[in-house]
Amino acid sequence: MYLNLYLGICKTASHHLHCMFNRLIVCVPILQGLLREPYLGHLSKLIISVYLLISEKVSEDDIKLAEKLLKQFYNEAAGLYSEAVLTFNMHLLTHAPDCVRRWGPLFGYSLFQFEHANGIIAGLFKGTRGVAMQIVKNLAIMDG
Repeated sequence: MYLNLYLGICKTASHHLHCMFNRLIVCVPILQGLLREPYLGHLSKLIISVYLLISEKVSEDDIKLAEKLLKQFYNEAAGLYSEAVLTFNMHLLTHAPDCVRRWGPLFGYSLFQFEHANGIIAGLFKGTRGVAMQIVKNLAIMDG
């Protein structure tokens, strides 16, 4: 019920993202005393960075600060947790500021383009025989 009320208030994708991140920002003071440093500071770097990059208007100063914080977040992660957290998606976070420079705030597109492309490619073939030819043929058809 709470989720339906929440989604009803957050009408647009941009507004939905801001509602979600407003709640995330509130978690930092709530977690003080429960989540010890340096973990709380580490989480704060991610939250602040993403919040800056989803804003309706993002200045170059906002992007530079987010870039600095995301690099720190990425570089500190293995030492705080383990190298297992340094996944491809974690690495993509470090490219988010450049994406905002090129295409605008993050709410307007996906940072998971490779996963999206893999989904498209997976739909271009059936079975296990002649996969490469099926893909080429279907891409040619899509190209017109």
